[in-house]
Amino acid sequence: MKKSPVFKIFIHVAVSSKYQLSKSIALGEVFDKGGFCDFTNLTRGATILQNNRKGCGYTDELEFENIFSCSFTGNRPEKLPWGTNERDERCGELKERIDNAVRRVYRAGARRFICGMAKGCDMYFAEAVIALRDEYHGITLEAAIPCLTQSGGWNDRDRERYEYILHQCDDVTLISRDYTPGCMQRRNKYMVDSSQVLIAARTGTPGGTEQTIRYARRVGVRVIELMIDE
Repeated sequence: MKKSPVFKIFIHVAVSSKYQLSKSIALGEVFDKGGFCDFTNLTRGATILQNNRKGCGYTDELEFENIFSCSFTGNRPEKLPWGTNERDERCGELKERIDNAVRRVYRAGARRFICGMAKGCDMYFAEAVIALRDEYHGITLEAAIPCLTQSGGWNDRDRERYEYILHQCDDVTLISRDYTPGCMQRRNKYMVDSSQVLIAARTGTPGGTEQTIRYARRVGVRVIELMIDE
């Protein structure tokens, strides 16, 4: 059975009346007649790092080299203790921890940051990267979108935030044009396979975040865990 390809495309989408998205990236140079680039066989441009069993948590020093790409996984609001109430003190503390993790990965060499664009922790991560990019040159934020209808069922406020962050991204990767049962998992796999380090904000509840962490460890990508307590 032929695997479904992951596509890197030139996107020209009017995401709202306020924002016009026109983003592109070229990880591969050969496009088919439909304008798509199949880059499923591309490999990371650096040596795959093995897990440091003693340092899988959040530490002051990142004890590895050749880091240039960082991805993120984290829980959605329905699994967060504060839900959608971002004025909660615990939410503010997590945002600060994510910001600190992003900055430390940056100091370790990461310049490419990949976000899965889900509600909740993904938004916190993207906003931390945008803030860092405002301070330093050479940083790129990539949106890894599982399907074109990702934000289709969201409320107006969440969709507005999504569209703003999408507009701020330097690169956009579309995993599947249409929603499929596996497009979220393929998005997560793509992010891990494109990174040397994964920042994970997690409550420990079963779901996509835990699956992504397990996959990252299996393929030797370093995981920086940010545990979320009740």
